[in-house]
Amino acid sequence: MRIIPLEGFQELTLRLKKLFVYIQDSAAEEEAISAERGLRHLGLLWPACVEALPSILATDLKRTKEA
Repeated sequence: MRIIPLEGFQELTLRLKKLFVYIQDSAAEEEAISAERGLRHLGLLWPACVEALPSILATDLKRTKEA
């Protein structure tokens, strides 16, 4: 199990907001194409977007607590 600090999710939220602006500004193109380009550009494709967040393993927390 991986533990992702809150800051990682906050950064992910900011990138999602940028995606919405990107899609809105690309109104001339098809929305689906626009959305996919935005997802790729902002690193928001699943599951890579979560796997790329800084994290620690739950077992590491256990070791830290025992030390």
